[in-house]
Amino acid sequence: MAEGWSPCYFGFRKPVGRAWQLLATHGAYARTMKNDKRKNFMRQFVRVSALIFLILTLAGCSNRPSDDLVEDRVKQLYENEYIKITKVERLDGYIDQDGDYAVDVRYTAKFTQSYKEVESKTRGVEKFALGLMSAVTGEWKKGDTYVEEETFYFVESENGWRPL
Repeated sequence: MAEGWSPCYFGFRKPVGRAWQLLATHGAYARTMKNDKRKNFMRQFVRVSALIFLILTLAGCSNRPSDDLVEDRVKQLYENEYIKITKVERLDGYIDQDGDYAVDVRYTAKFTQSYKEVESKTRGVEKFALGLMSAVTGEWKKGDTYVEEETFYFVESENGWRPL
């Protein structure tokens, strides 16, 4: 019998040398590696998809007014030609008994003009309001600051948060 030929039921088979074994093994190994790569890809795909879903879900769960909205509300109410709001700090936020969202805020106001300058420009009701304000803050100079704490209320609507 020749080298590399092996007997079988139907006669003799083709040589089953090392080269044939390597080819057969490599094909099976390549198919196994391909399947492993597919499995790893699917695992990674599922993990990444779950992570993206979780991030998007939690991003929509911010059930409170934004800091920018709170700061805009403070500036809308108190900033004018005499006062500039320089710092707004959110202290706490909670839902009150009426179902409105309450935000405790500390803000810093800076006077852009002195008391004497403002007093010389005002008349009537504005002068009365200025007198009440000076009773709380005292007479101020240009550049003086004061810190105030207050609670602001917001309600959630179909179009987002609205101040009350």
